[in-house]
Amino acid sequence: MKLEQHKKSVSLMSELEYSAHILALRNSRYEEKIIHKKKAAKSSKSKSSTARSRSMRKMTTKELASTVSKEAREALMKELMSK
Repeated sequence: MKLEQHKKSVSLMSELEYSAHILALRNSRYEEKIIHKKKAAKSSKSKSSTARSRSMRKMTTKELASTVSKEAREALMKELMSK
């Protein structure tokens, strides 16, 4: 009787250890995915900002003027007319 109880307790302990091991593996994989996503987000942000600055440098004066607000254009025109 005691031998059967001992076998059951050993099998239960091994099942619990196995479950804990599997949970630890899943947790570490989940953390790796989160770290990978954060790194990917950082690299995509830096790429988009450099691409944006490149496109701003390539803009012609007409395109640049169209991006400036209407009030700023009017103020610039007044300043140019006064000279």
